[in-house]
Amino acid sequence: MPGRRILLIIPDTRFRALALAQLQEAGYEMVAVPRLHHALALLRSGASFELVAVDLFGVREREGDLHDLRRQAGCPILVMVGAAELPRCQALGFTEVLARPFTVGQLVARAAGLLAQDQEGGSRREPARE
Repeated sequence: MPGRRILLIIPDTRFRALALAQLQEAGYEMVAVPRLHHALALLRSGASFELVAVDLFGVREREGDLHDLRRQAGCPILVMVGAAELPRCQALGFTEVLARPFTVGQLVARAAGLLAQDQEGGSRREPARE
């Protein structure tokens, strides 16, 4: 359902701008940041979202920050990765994964699907880990 709030974490400036524009065009309320620590600061300040989409392609974030994201998000997390990051992503317990190659249209469709699942009460929220 458009109008829902998504946090987009994408380091690559061009890809972030393109994904942001497409998701806004689809009717979503967007907040986009380039790094995980920016997203964590938003979440710690009390910002809430209905979906977090994070691009880990070629990014070497600290695993502690990724665990913090899972704990603090309070919503489904969609992780975008390259094939090389799939095992790391699975080991960290992320269940919603969009592996490259994919189009921005596929990202929008996957986000819409996760939000629809969440609205119906059937989402697979990322479990909190202490």
